[in-house]
Amino acid sequence: MNGKGYKILIGLLAVVIIALAAVVVVVLRRPAETQVVTQVVTESGGNNGMTIGYASDGVTVIDDADALQRAVDEAFAESRKPGIGIRYRNDAYSSNGRDFTCSIGNSATNAYDMFIAIYADDAFEDLLFLSQLIKPGQAFEHITLQRALAPGDYVVNCVYTQVEVVDGEQAIHAQTAVTLNFHVSAS
Repeated sequence: MNGKGYKILIGLLAVVIIALAAVVVVVLRRPAETQVVTQVVTESGGNNGMTIGYASDGVTVIDDADALQRAVDEAFAESRKPGIGIRYRNDAYSSNGRDFTCSIGNSATNAYDMFIAIYADDAFEDLLFLSQLIKPGQAFEHITLQRALAPGDYVVNCVYTQVEVVDGEQAIHAQTAVTLNFHVSAS
């Protein structure tokens, strides 16, 4: 192989490495709920009956090396943005179903204020608690729900929402949710 052939081979290898790096960054930053697997039943049972569909959201057609480099640069820039840190203890306790001892807060590692919403259902419609903004490093050790829960154990959804100011207006910067266990003792 002559010198020109090696340059082409090295160039192609560099493009492949950059593309792989971009794929790794995108896959690691993608939330789990956006990954879709389609189940296909086959008579032969090959491949355990599973196929993976084609991505349609968040993909780009790369026409040239410059476009590929721009896509990689954008992926790396996106990966350097700070994530959303959360602070919580998984269990909260109450003797009256309304006042809970807990630890739910904004991690000191965050750069943004946040508010917290707690829902009794998976559809995020039955709101139990909504806080005002709390600064990084602050947490609730006690909360009072909007309505009392009957004695028992509950799995609730706690949504953390970071807020930033954009053009003088508050806007959502990032959001994540976790489940918590609320325990109400029988009086």
